[in-house]
Amino acid sequence: MNSFVMRTDASTSLNFLIYIQNIFLNQNRKANKFKYPNFTLSPSFFKPNFENLFKTLWSDVCQTIDKDVSNDFLLGDFYYQELFNSNEENLQKFNEIRQSFQIWWDSLAGQFSIERSIDEQRDLLYQDLKILFDKYNFSPEQVISIYVIYDDSVFETRLATPYFIVASINTFYIHYKNLLGEIEKMLI
Repeated sequence: MNSFVMRTDASTSLNFLIYIQNIFLNQNRKANKFKYPNFTLSPSFFKPNFENLFKTLWSDVCQTIDKDVSNDFLLGDFYYQELFNSNEENLQKFNEIRQSFQIWWDSLAGQFSIERSIDEQRDLLYQDLKILFDKYNFSPEQVISIYVIYDDSVFETRLATPYFIVASINTFYIHYKNLLGEIEKMLI
């Protein structure tokens, strides 16, 4: 029988990026379509090419975490410099956003809840991957790391390495078969 190591974590950095993404998306949504969290900001808060900058930053953060999981921390000012127009008012607003995220993240409703929300699905995924790997007589070369984000990424969620997977809670429950299929395609 095949054995392998799979780890799941709720990434601080990636969840902060989703937090920022949702704030950006809410600027052009109707009230009944808002995503968490909702901050009303001036259009001049975000850099004009925010979506492309976000994709680049997402990829950079994924690569940084992939190299060493201890690099998964809140980069703070780095996010501000990359995504937001720089001025005193914007910096103050960004610090409010960062503080709001940190308060939520450190509470039971944040990181702990995200990690616990997929307990059953994580165990099911491990068992399904074990069956799949046995079927193909495949043995993963390294730890399969799955990083859980609280909401779907609209811009980009994958890094092109088979052992680094980002999946939302929604993906674990609503699109589980797709997740399993994508892992199969990447690894086998």
